[in-house]
Amino acid sequence: MPQDTTTHPNMTQSPHYTYAQALNEAKQMIVQQQYRIKQDAEKIRSQQQTIVDQSAAMSEQDRKIREQAAELERIAGELESLSQQLSEVSIAREQAEAVIDRQGERLTNMQAGIADLERHVAEQAEQIDALAHERDQFRAQLPTADDVEALSAMAELLSKRQAAVAKKSGAPAAQPAPKAQAHPPKMRLSDEDDSVGAEHPQFNHGPQINGSQAEAA
Repeated sequence: MPQDTTTHPNMTQSPHYTYAQALNEAKQMIVQQQYRIKQDAEKIRSQQQTIVDQSAAMSEQDRKIREQAAELERIAGELESLSQQLSEVSIAREQAEAVIDRQGERLTNMQAGIADLERHVAEQAEQIDALAHERDQFRAQLPTADDVEALSAMAELLSKRQAAVAKKSGAPAAQPAPKAQAHPPKMRLSDEDDSVGAEHPQFNHGPQINGSQAEAA
């Protein structure tokens, strides 16, 4: 620190300036210099404390900056990971949508197939009902067991009568009429089967009686 070189005004103005006065003034100047030095030292200590506080604050700020930098780096890593996960989820969503679209098409096709099958089943059920009705009609037209027995008895009676008439007239006896079939003919279950009537004409218009039997009757 620069020393104070100013002289006291009494040291030059008084002609009878003594050594004691000079010593006292020097002591006063020393005391003043010490007081100023003390004040400067306090200022220096205050400034040093301020520097220390500011250094500590700067260190704390540096630590916080480092922590924030580390936190930012961590957040950046999480953002990158989240971005990658988002990309994977987007790809998975697109794949799932494609699968859903394919399944939707398959479901639509299956529903159309089910509707077609239901239509075919309904048509077949109608055909089955029609065939069952036609079968019942044909079954109602078939001769019963009693009708067969009655026809057999009538044919036998007619044969015996014809034999008796021939014996009286001297003509050879006619062959006995065949007995009526006990088993009913096959039923026609569809319009395409038209050969039943040709195979069994006796069930189309009732039992057939030949001319000689009619005459004998």
